[in-house]
Amino acid sequence: MILSTCKNDLEQEFYIKMTKKFGWTINVLIYQMENKSYEKFLHNQTNFDKAVPKKYKGLVPSSKGIEEKLSSYFEAFTSLR
Repeated sequence: MILSTCKNDLEQEFYIKMTKKFGWTINVLIYQMENKSYEKFLHNQTNFDKAVPKKYKGLVPSSKGIEEKLSSYFEAFTSLR
């Protein structure tokens, strides 16, 4: 399914890793692919950690903390299916 549907190797790798990490069933995988989760993931990438000077980084929550919260939210959401 992944190999025949994905446009490139990076997209294939994304879905394989996410399926393994979150234990997706085939139905959840199909849903994620139809929902274009890979493309949405790419659009959410930022260069915040590289672009913001160190003296200003303490003014906003770290992106790592946000990623961990989103990851746990995503796990809870996908387990509902």
